[in-house]
Amino acid sequence: MLWFLLGLVVVFASIVLYVVATSSPKQVTREDFLAKIEQQTEGRRSVLTEAQSNSFRIDFEFEGYRFWYLDIESEGFTQKVYKGILKLKANTDVNMIFVKKDRKQMLGEMQMMSKISDASINKHMKVFTPAEFRGFDILTQDPYKVNLFLEDRKAKSVLARYKTSDRQGDPYMPISISDGVIFLDFSADENVKPNRPMLMEDVTALEKFADDMIVLAKAFDRITA
Repeated sequence: MLWFLLGLVVVFASIVLYVVATSSPKQVTREDFLAKIEQQTEGRRSVLTEAQSNSFRIDFEFEGYRFWYLDIESEGFTQKVYKGILKLKANTDVNMIFVKKDRKQMLGEMQMMSKISDASINKHMKVFTPAEFRGFDILTQDPYKVNLFLEDRKAKSVLARYKTSDRQGDPYMPISISDGVIFLDFSADENVKPNRPMLMEDVTALEKFADDMIVLAKAFDRITA
């Protein structure tokens, strides 16, 4: 009888361990993640030579537009940090960046400032910030085109959906434009949306993000038509 009970305990424990092992989510490696993007987009991966780190670029076409996804590795305080950037070239030369109000003095520390210097900002016209983007200053070298862009109902709707907050609770916009290239940042921080960990969980979501960027690109097509 004792051996029978011990046998039942062993069988039950084995079943529990099997269920736990099979139900636990598999850790997605970086290689798995990048391979899934290549497969999903039918893209081509290459080493990001301009980055001084273990970083990659995946070029692909979607709905007739050329995209590239950057997966960038950098050094954190205690471990390596990974962020993603989805890029699309629009039919424009506009630079545009959303910054928290009253923080223009900090732009010298930002990568985009090489594209939006004081000399390039039109002093005679301002960007009329829609109510949806209250809390931001929108900086550009071409306020006229940006005002037209922000008047586009579809483009404004997409941008409004991406307005979020950073870890400090300050307004944050993951979309920016540099020399007509639209950037969508995927933060390494899971508390900021969109983020790279959420993209690793569902690579198919990349198409939804690409669709949104196409909406923005088409708005510039209408402006230049």
